[in-house]
Amino acid sequence: MVNKRTSFILALVLVQCFICVSNCVQAQTSKTFWFVAPDLSSGHEESPILFRLVNGNAVDAKVTISQPANPSGFTPITLTVPHNSLSSCDLTTFLGLVEDSPDNNVNNKGLLITSDQYISVYYEENGSNNPAIYALKGDNALGTSFLIPGQNLLDNVTTVNPKPYNSFHIVAASDNTRVTITPQNAISGHAAGVPFTITLNKGQTYAAVATSQLAANHLGGSRVTSDKPVAITICDDSMYGAAIGGTCYNEGGDQIIPLSLLGQEYIAVRGNFGVGISSFYGDQVFVMATQPNTDIYINGSKTTTITNVGEIYRYNMTQSENACYIKANKNISVLQMSGFGCETDFAVLAQLSCTGSREVTLARSTSDNYYLTVLVEAGGEGNFTISTSSGAGATLTASDFNPVPGTGGKYLYARKSFTTAQIPQGATVTLKNNTNKFHVGIIHGTSGSGCRFGYFSEYSSSQARFDPRMVYVCQGNPINLTPTFTVSRTVDPSSVLYSWDVPDGMGGRQSFPPSNATPSYQVPSASLAQSGAYIVHVSADGCDATDTATVKVLNSPLTGVKTVTVYTNELPYEWNGKKYRATGDYPETLVSVLGGCDSIVTLKLTVSPDFSATMKASPQICANDKNFTLSYDVAYGTVDYHSVVFDSKAQQAGFVDILKQSANGYIDVPLPSGVTPDTYNASVIFENSQVTKTQPVSFTVNYSSSIILQKWNDVLALLNSSYNGGYDFSVFQWYKNGQVIDGATESYLYIENGQLDTNAQYQVKVTRAVDGVSLFTCPFQPTLHTDVLVYPTLLSRGSPVTIKMDEKGSGLLLNISGLKIKQQALNPGENSMRAPDSAGTYVLVLTNSKGESKKQLLIVK
Repeated sequence: MVNKRTSFILALVLVQCFICVSNCVQAQTSKTFWFVAPDLSSGHEESPILFRLVNGNAVDAKVTISQPANPSGFTPITLTVPHNSLSSCDLTTFLGLVEDSPDNNVNNKGLLITSDQYISVYYEENGSNNPAIYALKGDNALGTSFLIPGQNLLDNVTTVNPKPYNSFHIVAASDNTRVTITPQNAISGHAAGVPFTITLNKGQTYAAVATSQLAANHLGGSRVTSDKPVAITICDDSMYGAAIGGTCYNEGGDQIIPLSLLGQEYIAVRGNFGVGISSFYGDQVFVMATQPNTDIYINGSKTTTITNVGEIYRYNMTQSENACYIKANKNISVLQMSGFGCETDFAVLAQLSCTGSREVTLARSTSDNYYLTVLVEAGGEGNFTISTSSGAGATLTASDFNPVPGTGGKYLYARKSFTTAQIPQGATVTLKNNTNKFHVGIIHGTSGSGCRFGYFSEYSSSQARFDPRMVYVCQGNPINLTPTFTVSRTVDPSSVLYSWDVPDGMGGRQSFPPSNATPSYQVPSASLAQSGAYIVHVSADGCDATDTATVKVLNSPLTGVKTVTVYTNELPYEWNGKKYRATGDYPETLVSVLGGCDSIVTLKLTVSPDFSATMKASPQICANDKNFTLSYDVAYGTVDYHSVVFDSKAQQAGFVDILKQSANGYIDVPLPSGVTPDTYNASVIFENSQVTKTQPVSFTVNYSSSIILQKWNDVLALLNSSYNGGYDFSVFQWYKNGQVIDGATESYLYIENGQLDTNAQYQVKVTRAVDGVSLFTCPFQPTLHTDVLVYPTLLSRGSPVTIKMDEKGSGLLLNISGLKIKQQALNPGENSMRAPDSAGTYVLVLTNSKGESKKQLLIVK
C-alpha cells in the first residue's frame, strides 16, 4: 500500500514524467482536459497511478498538469510530449493530493491538463491485480446535464478493508458552479431521490459514494445538473465476480459524457468476460433510459421498454455472440462491462451517429492478452493500415470483419487478438482509415490479474457552446455573440459550415445560409425587438451541433428610485460604494453588469429617530438586598438616556427616582433600607434627541430567606414578629422547588420520619395579617446539621445511650405520661446517659444553648 501524501517536491515530479510506450491513445483529442480521480480502497491495490499522454502530431506538445483549486499544495507539472509518441506521468507519490476524498465534501482535487497541441490523455490505475483505464474525453466530457451510468450485476467485495464502493466524482471547470445532485440510491450524507445543491469553484470536486456495496443499491441513474460545465468520473471499486460464479474482483471506471452527446444507436463488441467461469454469462451491456417509456431493440428485435428515466436494463451477451446492435426510439446511455473471466472493467460507449476517428494510436503495456475491437461502416473495412513502433506482422484486413447483427450489413466489426511478436510489450500501434471514421477499443489483461478496457474514438465530431447563455445588451449598444466551437481535428476546417437563426428585429425571425465565414454574429445597434433566442448551427463532416443564447435588450438609460428607511443604529447606510448618514435624496449612476446599460437611480433615504425598547422580566428581589437591576433590549434605533419614575406607593416605601442616566441596557435600582415586601410600580422613560417613550414596569420585593430558621435536619420554622422585622402572618403555604407541599400550612415545616433535602430550595408563601398581602420568601436551601445525634434508640434496661452535641445543652428524660425520670447537663461532644431500669417507652428532650428543643423516642426492653 502506498502512503497518501499531501505535498511534493517539484524536482521529484520532473523525474516522474517520462517518455514511454504503454497503453496510449491518440483519438479523443483536445487541448484541455478536466479530470478527478476516484478514491480506491487502499486494501486492494490503489496504485501506481499515471497519466498517459499521446501526441500524434508532427510537432512536440508542451503540456501542463495543474490543480487549480490547490495552487499552494500542488506545483504545476510541465513536460514536453515528443511528436508521434507517448509520455507517462507517474502521480503515485501524490496519491493523497489526487484521489477524491473525503466523500460528501467539497475537495480541491480536480486536475487540469492543458496542451499547445491536440493530444489524447487517459488515466491508468496500473496495479497488477486491480488495473483500470479512464479515457479522458476532453471538451466532450464537459456538460451541464448528466445521468450517471452504472452496472447492477456485481456487488463490491466485502473482504477488503477499507470497504470498496461504487461512486461518482464531479469536477467544476469554472468558479461559482452550482451543482444539483439527485442520487438514485443513498450516498454518504444524502438519502435516495432527494435533490441537494453544492457550489464548486474552479477545480473543486465532490465525491458521491454509495452507502451500500450491493449492486442493486449502486448509483446508476443518479442525475447531476449544473449552471456551468462540469466533468464526471464514475468508478466501481473491486467488483466481485460471485454473481457469475467467480472469486476475483477488479475495479471498473470511466469518464462519462453529458446527455447532449447521447444517441439512439450503439454497438458492443464482446470481450472475454465470463469465459472459463460461466457458460451462460458473457459481456454485459447496461442500457439506461434518458426519457420515459423508451423502447429497446437488440439486434433488430424489440427486447424491452424502459419505463422510467434513469432505469437500467441489463443485456447479457452470450459467449457465442461477438457483437450486438442496440437501438432505441429515444436517446439512451450504454455502458459495456468486459474483461477476462471475472476480472472486469467497463467503458462508456459512443453512439454511432457523428462519432468516431480516422486515426488512433494505442500501445501495449504488458504481455497479457491484447485485443482490439473495431467498428466501421461497410465499405471501410478494407482501408485500414496498422503501423507499430516494433514487432512485425500486425494487420487488420477486410477478412477480419463480420457484419453486426441487426444492422443489415451497414456496420461491420472486428475482434482480433495480437501476439507479443506482432505488437511487443511496450510497442505503440497506430490504426488509420483514409475513407471512413471508426471506433476502436482495447481489452487487455488476463483472468488471473485484471483487465484494462476502454474505447478511444471521438465521442462527438462537433460541438457549439455559448458561455454565457444569457446575454444582456443596452439598447443602442452592439450585440456580439461568439460561441465556442469544437470540431474534430481530422475535419478539414474549410469544410466546416456555420449558420444562424436570430430575431429579425420586427417580431419575426431570419435565418442565414450556411457559410464557412467567421463563426460569430454581430448587431451594430440593438433594438428592443432584437431580444430573443439566437441559435447557432455548426456542421462538420456531415454532423450537426447547435446551441442557443438568449439576448435581453434593456431600455437605456434606466432610471429609478430606491426608497430606504434606516434607524440611527444602522448608520452609516452603505450604497453603491458610498456611506450616508442623513435623510435626503441622493442621485447616483449605477454601472450595470447587464450589457453596459448604466442606470440613474435616486436614493431616497430617511433616517428615522424612532426606536424600540422592551423591558425584560423583573428579577427576583429579596428584602435584604442592597439593590437590583432592571434590564431592557433595544430592537432598533438608538436610545441615549433612560430614567425611572416611581409611583407614590413606591416613593412612600423609600424608592427614589432615577433621572437621565446614559442608556446601556441596564438600570441599577437601590433598595431602600427596611423596605416592606410588596409589589411596586414605576415608569421607565427612554429618550434620544427626538423621541421619548415610556414603558411601565412592576417588581416584587419578597421576604428575605433569613426569616426562615432551620431546626435540626427535619424542621424549618418561620421566625415570629419579634425576629422577622415585625410581621404577623395569618396564612402559610410551604413550597419545595416551586411546587406546593401538600398539607404544609403551618408556620413550620416538619419532615416526619425523614429529613430536609439539602439539594432543594424551600419557600413559604405568607399572608400578612395587617393588610392581607400574600408574598413569597426568597428561597432557602437547608444544610445538614450534625448538632444532635442519639444512639441507640432501642436498648436494654440500664444500658447507656450516647448523646452527641455540637454545643452545651441539657437532656430531660420523661416517661410516656410526661413525668420526669431524670435530667443531666450535656457538653459538646459525646455524652452518656443511663437508661431506666424499667422497660417501657420514654421521651428524651434535648435542648441547646439557644433554647431550641428536639424530642427523641427511646424504647427500653
